[in-house]
Amino acid sequence: MVCVCAAGLRVLAVLLVFSTECAVTRAESLVTVRRVTHPPLRRPLAESALLPCVFTLPSVLVPGHGPFIHWTHGSGAQERTVLSARDGVVRVHQAYIGRVSLPGCSADPLNASLALSQLRSNDSGTFRCILALGEHYEQDTVNLEVTGVVFHYRSPAARYSLSFAEAIRACEESSAEVATPEQLWAGFHSSMNSCAAGWLRDQSVRYPVQRPELGCFGHAEFSQGVRNYGKRDPLELFDVYCFASDMQGEVFPVSVPERLTHDEASNRCVSLGGRLATVGQLYLSWRSGLDHCEPAWVSDGSVRFSVSSLRSDCPAGEPGVRTVPPTELNNGSMRFDAFCYRDTQTSGQPDRPDLRPSNWTGQLDLDKEPLLTSEPAELSAEYLTVRLRAGDTSLDWSGQLDSFPNRPQVLPDLSPGGSAREEEDEDEGLSGQSVTPRGKSSLTNIGSSFWKPWSYLTGSEAEATPPSLTDDRTTSRSGEYERKKWMQHNYIF
Repeated sequence: MVCVCAAGLRVLAVLLVFSTECAVTRAESLVTVRRVTHPPLRRPLAESALLPCVFTLPSVLVPGHGPFIHWTHGSGAQERTVLSARDGVVRVHQAYIGRVSLPGCSADPLNASLALSQLRSNDSGTFRCILALGEHYEQDTVNLEVTGVVFHYRSPAARYSLSFAEAIRACEESSAEVATPEQLWAGFHSSMNSCAAGWLRDQSVRYPVQRPELGCFGHAEFSQGVRNYGKRDPLELFDVYCFASDMQGEVFPVSVPERLTHDEASNRCVSLGGRLATVGQLYLSWRSGLDHCEPAWVSDGSVRFSVSSLRSDCPAGEPGVRTVPPTELNNGSMRFDAFCYRDTQTSGQPDRPDLRPSNWTGQLDLDKEPLLTSEPAELSAEYLTVRLRAGDTSLDWSGQLDSFPNRPQVLPDLSPGGSAREEEDEDEGLSGQSVTPRGKSSLTNIGSSFWKPWSYLTGSEAEATPPSLTDDRTTSRSGEYERKKWMQHNYIF
């Protein structure tokens, strides 16, 4: 009996020790966390945003050892690191190099608010900050919506037919304004592609190129970028790049069995309590996901598609806004659908319950909250790692980019996809119904590519026919100058 009691006491002692160790382990994994969800931010394309993240829990800073900072963008499988920092060693994703800073960090190491400049469409989404110091964690979440869209506009009457003053008026009539160079660059970084020269607000003429080819380069030969022809005479004739910032209504397509002429489309929209949508309103709706693969009238007398995703039943090609050639409209007597616009009481994205403002402080088990402790594991070529000097929070390492080779200039725009472009669908039929593109021979494609710069700059529609190099009769006051410049640049005499 004595032996049994002694054995039982030993087992009880072991159990007590084990339970004590488990309690200590659980206590060690408990940390204090403050979780804040900030009100959503809306900022225009190419502008800046300050995303808040400030550590307010009681803490003690050890000299030489600051907090761990980790900013991410996106959610779920699409979430990726924007920036991480610990003790002056910072890693930044290539898409944010030169665009991010921690402006409050030098004065207060516990202020990790992120300043993001040169906003792009694909910056929209959820940003999350984790600020860790000892056993205390700050987790801030903010949703950013980048508003506005840049689009290429050409007169329905003819390509390259707008003086600078006419370009300003054309954008205003499209519910937009002439775009700035910064907005065009932001459009380029949001996947915009258009090999057509257009006015900008500084009176320069430029165009963005994603897929360089002969006669259609970016800022350097055979490269992506924004081609710049510099400041031009305001009487010269080009297209224009417009910027539509926001709208307080909705664009909706209207279809009737017999289709509509332009005048009938206008009257139909009025009968529905609205009016024909402008080009800028259509682009804003496309950016918000409007998908209508049937050609439809808009207010300037042009006919356009709005394609937000690739579909097998849509012959309009990749996502974007496409335009039916004016020659197929027969002075507005052809019949199509209509894009109508009407004012509404609300605007912007609907409220998301998971992103409503909130503030919670309590204890959490780190073993059950891996996101709080997981440091970014990416060590690929997509990230640049540097050590900051004391007081340096700008994160602008342009002088160190030589050690960051082959970084792509453009990231794909994930919402809703494609480029904000105006492109004539020259393979559409006269009926405005679904069409089958007509193929071109290899020789025709080569000739078209070879003469593309002259064709674009003179407004010529006959791409495959090389013009006479001695013919001084051009359809644009800028064409002859640009043709000679291109010839001198591409030929060796």
